[in-house]
Amino acid sequence: MEHQLCFNARNFPDAVAIFDQGTSITYQQLIAQADALAQDMQHKTICAGDPVGILLGPGAGQVIAQVAVIRAGGTCVPIDPSVPDLLLRDMLADLSVRLVITTDQLAQRVASFSIVPIELASSASSQLDKLHDVPVMAGCPDSHRSHILHTSGSTGKPKPVQILARSIIHLAAASAVSLLPTDRVAEFNNPGFDLSLFEIWVPLLSGAAIVHVPKLVVTDPSAIGGFFKKHNVTAMILPSALFTVLATGASPDAFGAARHVIVAGEPPNTAAMRKVLENQSPPENLWNGYGPMEATCLSTLQRVTLEETYRRSISAGKPIGQTQLFLLDNELCPIHDADLDGEICIGGPGLSDGYFNRPEENAERFIDIRTAQHQEKRHSDASYAQAHVRVYRTGDIGRWREPGQTVDYVGRADTQVKHKGFRIELGAIERVIEEHKHVKAATVLQLKQDDSQSHDRLLVAWVVLDDDHCNGTKSPASPILHEITDWVRDRMPYYMVPNRAWSTSEFPRTAYGKIDRRALAEQAQDQSQRDDRRNRDRAEQPRSRQSVSMRTKSSPMDIPKTFETLLSLLQDVLPTAGRFEPGDNILSLGLSSLDAARFISLVNKHIGPLSLEELYQSVSLASLAHRLSEQRETNNYGPNEILKFESDSQLADDIELAPDWRSEGRVFLTGATGFIGTQILHRLLAMPQLNQVACLARWDHRHGLSPLNRIKQSLKRYDMWDEAASPELIEKKVLIVEGDITQRHLGLADTDYQWLVNWTPAVFHAAAKVNWCEPYSTHFEPNVLGTKNMLRVAVDGRRKTFHYLSSIDVWGVTGFVLGTEAVSEDGPLKVHLASLPFDTGYAQSQWVADEMVRKAQGAGLPATIYRPGFVVGDKSTAAGNPDDFFGRMVIGCIQLGYWPELPSQNMEYVTVDYVCDAMLCIAADNRNLGKAFNLTAPDAGKITNMERLCSLINQAGFCVRQIPYSDWLDRLHAWDGLETSPLLSLMPLLAEPVLRGATRLQTSKFSPVYECRNTQKALINRPDIQYTQLSPRLIKMFVDFWVGKGFYRI
Repeated sequence: MEHQLCFNARNFPDAVAIFDQGTSITYQQLIAQADALAQDMQHKTICAGDPVGILLGPGAGQVIAQVAVIRAGGTCVPIDPSVPDLLLRDMLADLSVRLVITTDQLAQRVASFSIVPIELASSASSQLDKLHDVPVMAGCPDSHRSHILHTSGSTGKPKPVQILARSIIHLAAASAVSLLPTDRVAEFNNPGFDLSLFEIWVPLLSGAAIVHVPKLVVTDPSAIGGFFKKHNVTAMILPSALFTVLATGASPDAFGAARHVIVAGEPPNTAAMRKVLENQSPPENLWNGYGPMEATCLSTLQRVTLEETYRRSISAGKPIGQTQLFLLDNELCPIHDADLDGEICIGGPGLSDGYFNRPEENAERFIDIRTAQHQEKRHSDASYAQAHVRVYRTGDIGRWREPGQTVDYVGRADTQVKHKGFRIELGAIERVIEEHKHVKAATVLQLKQDDSQSHDRLLVAWVVLDDDHCNGTKSPASPILHEITDWVRDRMPYYMVPNRAWSTSEFPRTAYGKIDRRALAEQAQDQSQRDDRRNRDRAEQPRSRQSVSMRTKSSPMDIPKTFETLLSLLQDVLPTAGRFEPGDNILSLGLSSLDAARFISLVNKHIGPLSLEELYQSVSLASLAHRLSEQRETNNYGPNEILKFESDSQLADDIELAPDWRSEGRVFLTGATGFIGTQILHRLLAMPQLNQVACLARWDHRHGLSPLNRIKQSLKRYDMWDEAASPELIEKKVLIVEGDITQRHLGLADTDYQWLVNWTPAVFHAAAKVNWCEPYSTHFEPNVLGTKNMLRVAVDGRRKTFHYLSSIDVWGVTGFVLGTEAVSEDGPLKVHLASLPFDTGYAQSQWVADEMVRKAQGAGLPATIYRPGFVVGDKSTAAGNPDDFFGRMVIGCIQLGYWPELPSQNMEYVTVDYVCDAMLCIAADNRNLGKAFNLTAPDAGKITNMERLCSLINQAGFCVRQIPYSDWLDRLHAWDGLETSPLLSLMPLLAEPVLRGATRLQTSKFSPVYECRNTQKALINRPDIQYTQLSPRLIKMFVDFWVGKGFYRI
């Protein structure tokens, strides 16, 4: 970019680069003014690739600032001054911006940043002494990140899109809209919008001129045509919404002097394009441009002809330059047929480098596909050895007009909605409405009914009418709006006919010039409430023949009064339903279930009794009127009907309320790389009836381990890996789901998520962060949000069971704080909440997560909760976790030679084999759903307290002396080996007082008895699953395992 710009300045120094409100700046002057800013940035130690904020609107200052940043080797981050202060600061801070180019007037908004005043540019020398004094300053390669622009995110937080220099060079060089040095390009778009890249950098790299269009001119249809003529504007790129306003409101020859008019950003309005082309002086070329910001402004172009505007929609066109275009189905397989829809995916040099610091979203939206995927299936396997192609998943739905060449835009995947049981594309309805002769533009929304108890939704149409009909038509009762609704009804199925329609003079816009659908939705809700109030008021008024709608096509004088009143009531419920015929089927008029309830209520009040069954039995309005006029009452049911009802109620008795995951042979497991999760996975893999285990896992980038290798490493860590059998078993049964439990939909692509929630009959959620010293805030995302997201997995898609591994820590230190002596498995947790602030952050997060699952159980989720005590190693293999509290405490005290006195402190140690075997046994019986199970000692006599544990350690052959807690802490602090001791990471737990001078560890005294009646009952027929009490032999085995594995030295 910089090289080409310097070339233009050397060879065409006096060529005008920018026209801005009477001022012209040559290419030579542009470099000089930009260098004044670049030098200031260099003095402030800008580094290569540093993002530099540009808080300026469109105009010469914006262009100079961007050139300066490129000359200094930085990355342009243009942000329009209309952005609110809080959002502005968040956007800059998110990118770690230090430098901001802005005006003296706006500097106070970014006072915490280092300011580069744009005023420096105007004070620079207007000429360079010699042409060869235009050196390449930064000389960044084409792979340099030149821009970061922000696109709207689904969460409302803008996503920073990284644009590379080569993408902009490709845009300038490869576009069918090639510019000449004599061209003048209009510049007015929001600088944070990717269309601004075209209007700034394409002319600069082509040696053309930029003409800034003042904002007041852009928004004045009567003025913009004259401005274009006066300044000889020959090329422009406009958001579709703005083009529609200008095309329908400007003089006929507003675009007549232009060589190129590109309409982009949203699907174009066919009527607006037709109007421009039918003018006596249309532009030389009218283009429909398609391309997301993630593919640098334009990916395809379609030259629009008058014939094209008479199609239902205008094609998105053919790929520009070296752009690669693919249509993929839900399984990311190629689509070649012209009659099938698929997601538009874009590759090639225009592709963004991804979202800045958004690895999860990058993994979802930017994917690698094999070029071989797009070969015909009849090709040999050799075709599958080709290289991967990186593409961006646009979320747009397309259809081949010419397979592999020209694509038609169908709509957004996220504007496809389910309505009355059908999946529909809102854009298709908009295009039909826009074909009406009195409509300039239309937007259709799906909104929830105002009645919060209703699950029905309304289709609402907003229209911009022509000048002859734009006044006094906001009410849905307006004849022109009824005419438009009838127009749609004649051309589309009933489920795609808007329930309500309103007109507006113009659509609200986002900062990027697109239609603001959120603002329209809010306006629709307000208007709907006003209409409903008016209808209720009308319903309360006495009715007469004069108040009855006279809009029926057939209205003979002898129509009964019942029929006339019926028509009036129906008009209240369906104000935009159009004209009614006596033979119309009432259910074909778009009556929703809520509409039917309202209609029946009005009929009961003003005519007479009407049941829902009678409404559905009525084949026409006339037959319903006849039925009502005869005042038939609902049927009385006799003995035969009662017997039939009782018999029919048994039809569902054999339906299984929850799936049997063992018979289906599939489960979804989280936490497979953790200590307990690894043990669960090992046991699941050993089940012959289980075919596949889907394991949620992430990459360990620090150690370079893939999710699968992490699982293998965990199995080896705990001696569960058999070199002879495990590799084949893993390959056959383990399915990796690479995701993040803290992210919505686990960070998976929508298609992957939908597959998962419909694939598994059972979810085993064993993932959790366990840190005895960190606060609740660090446990919130993995443990609380993670459990919430897993509950969402459990309820989305097919019906499935949910098995949640919790902990007895949910009860906190209730014994010490509240004096609780015993806790039951299914008892409420809230009564123990007051003790929670004095326990660990982990315990606090477990209480919150457990309570969420309990609430879900109460709401009907088939879930089971398992609460083990302090899980220690396997009773047979001695494989134990060296990093948990038990391992660190035992090894650390053996190394120190001292043990703290902790009287009345029961720790509820339980071996991992008992926990996992019991859990899977309980989970196998659906009769256990809806309950909680404490996996602890079955009687108090088998509990090992801290004093007893010290004795067991000594009996195992290790010399540990028990001393008062304070003395033990003193010795620990004075110990030279503390820095390398496993006790070091436990110091906050061991040393910091939290209540009445007691540390968090000391508050665990007076632990209650953890009742386990549910567990004992569930295991009554499994004598092979037995609780094992700690013993000297087990202690010796655990220590030998840790030392033998090299985890510790003693």
